[in-house]
Amino acid sequence: MSETTTTGSGIEIATKIGFTPKAATLENWPTTGEKFLLDDELKEIATFLIKKYRTDLTHSNIGYVFKQKAARNGELVTFGAAKAESDLQKTLHGLDAVVIIGWDEWCALDTDNKLRVMLHELEKLSFDDKSGKLKTINPLVMQFPLVVQVFGPSSQAEIDFISAYQRFCKDNGGDGKLN
Repeated sequence: MSETTTTGSGIEIATKIGFTPKAATLENWPTTGEKFLLDDELKEIATFLIKKYRTDLTHSNIGYVFKQKAARNGELVTFGAAKAESDLQKTLHGLDAVVIIGWDEWCALDTDNKLRVMLHELEKLSFDDKSGKLKTINPLVMQFPLVVQVFGPSSQAEIDFISAYQRFCKDNGGDGKLN
């Protein structure tokens, strides 16, 4: 699972990358006791991002699910989780992977941050070179490079990290690439 800090960009980046939401937003959680729901808004956002940035996932069968409450660890809120399905789960459900998003936290996000969170979750999905099956990976730092490239840093810690790396390159005459 990941921890994502959001920024208040509204729909500025969504507009820039060509995303216009069409699917309805789930306004209220059902009172019938469900803990998980498949959702069209999540699927629409993921489909757009896959076509634009993750074409390698185009033919994957991924489920997009809201979980009623986001996971919390003290003050840290985990917006979502992406995970590859086991062979048994694939057989039972027909999915290669599932992205699970905390509905209660999702509702507070603007469009740009919904896109950011979904791209972050999609970046956790990668194909295993040997088996060709989807697997999950976690970012080495706070975010995946593609997420920062598209949406910019999401926290002061990320800005400080980038700034420290730029200072290192400048002080050591490097071009920013590791040998």
